[in-house]
Amino acid sequence: MYVEHKDIGKLLFYWPALTSREYYNRTLGQCHTVSVLDQPRFHFLEALLSKSMDEAVQTFIAVSKRYTPKGWHPNAENGANYGRKIMALYEDMKENGIRERIVLLEGPPGGKGRLIVQEGNHRAIIAHFLGCGLEAVVRPATVNMEWEWGRPPEQRLHLYQSIFVNGKELVPGQRRDSLARIETIRPEDLLGKRVLVLGCNNGRDCFMACERGATKAVGIDMDAQLLGAALREATYYGYPTDFIKHDLREPLGDIGEFDTVLAFSIYNPLPDHDMLAQLMRRGSVAYFEGHSLLPVLEDDAYRATYAGAIGPFHNVEKVYEVGGGERRMYRMEQ
Repeated sequence: MYVEHKDIGKLLFYWPALTSREYYNRTLGQCHTVSVLDQPRFHFLEALLSKSMDEAVQTFIAVSKRYTPKGWHPNAENGANYGRKIMALYEDMKENGIRERIVLLEGPPGGKGRLIVQEGNHRAIIAHFLGCGLEAVVRPATVNMEWEWGRPPEQRLHLYQSIFVNGKELVPGQRRDSLARIETIRPEDLLGKRVLVLGCNNGRDCFMACERGATKAVGIDMDAQLLGAALREATYYGYPTDFIKHDLREPLGDIGEFDTVLAFSIYNPLPDHDMLAQLMRRGSVAYFEGHSLLPVLEDDAYRATYAGAIGPFHNVEKVYEVGGGERRMYRMEQ
């Protein structure tokens, strides 16, 4: 595939992480659709081509402090070293052309032609400044998902929920019923609604909520690796999602307003049920799933144990169960 110069800005950055999430939310208002020309390295090269090295390095330091992980300290020395490397690549491509193709991941069918740069961010940015296009290899993004979640056990992240793409299970997880579970949620509780997912794991419920018309889905979990993977997959889907690292055993600050809250299988890991109640009351409607590690109870006992413990809710209705009642899900209204 040949990417025309005018289309380079449409290519998307694939590696937004928790460390850069705040930067993109602050500068772009979201972190799921980041152009390669919105990366800090683009602004650094822009400064290198228009200013002195010292001035460009100051740009590098200023942006890096807002972008990079805590504990890494940008300074004049590492900024100048990085600047020389970028300029060497720029001069080589200017003189010899772009000899190596970049690698693009293709978004989902019907995804408005989303193309995500997996390899070659620097080359794409330099091609933009040289005023030329460049050759690319295009792969289905699902191949990368299979690699990330299906690699050898000692390397892979623990996949709790299966990955579904277009209603088909792409990579099996420990729980394979997440699609069936989300389909039991009333359409009106997702369509046009802002959804909060407590204990979101790999973001699966956020993506499926957006597939069903949610205008925003925010997932919260304390596992940074899983959230990083969720952010990468958000680039694939392009859904209006965001992911926040937070220990739900601690008070949660202001993260916006929500209509629907999903709390699936987090009752057991959160012994402070008053805290859980506060979190679930962030929406006018809540869906609560019990935990398989708790005793199997009759419906009335479930309502008393679960719904009663996290009230005040009313119109409590059982909407789903698996495993002979091991896990039951209830819909509740405030």
